Amino acid sequence: SGTAFTMGDSGDTFTVPSGVTIANNGTATGFGDTAGVVLINATTASSGVSEVALTSVFSSTYEKYVVELIGYRPSTSGYLLMRLGNSGGYVTSSTYYNSGFGKQDDNTNVDNYQTGGTTAYINPTSTRNDDHMDATFNVHVPTGVGAYKSHIYYTGAYIQNSGSKSTAFFGQTTLDNTSALTSIKFYPSAGTITYLQTKVYGFKKSV
Repeated sequence: SGTAFTMGDSGDTFTVPSGVTIANNGTATGFGDTAGVVLINATTASSGVSEVALTSVFSSTYEKYVVELIGYRPSTSGYLLMRLGNSGGYVTSSTYYNSGFGKQDDNTNVDNYQTGGTTAYINPTSTRNDDHMDATFNVHVPTGVGAYKSHIYYTGAYIQNSGSKSTAFFGQTTLDNTSALTSIKFYPSAGTITYLQTKVYGFKKSV
């Protein structure tokens, strides 16, 4: 117990025959976990929060990130807004270009778009603020740098405020800025956040 040892030398190859099972009942490290999805950050906001800021969650370590927004409910009906950040802080200039399209449960199409805004709209129509009317969104964030501008896309479902129609949608935001993204924040167009759970996943580059 408590004994450490080194097995083999550099360049050695160990072959495990067919039918052999290797069982690990302890902690295994150093095996080069080079592929897969990693949970980077998880938060839960409730009752009167003005925004959820996920600061310094993006880096070049991962090729792509997905931000999962679960159970979003604002205190006042309205839009969920998004702002992106880099090494200089959150971008507030008129450099957000976004568009979105949705299909409601009565077969009605809804959409929105914006050119040169100071923030980005996630959902194409206003959401309800009632209990059990929570919205869920997935925001996909690639981490291109240099000459590549940030292209964010998202999907989701929510209950529209007008007529209480369930709506599925997809959308995109382009930030006219080539600096590498580091942060993202979400906040309602009116009122505060009653509830929002966020999870940030990173997708490793190697396969």
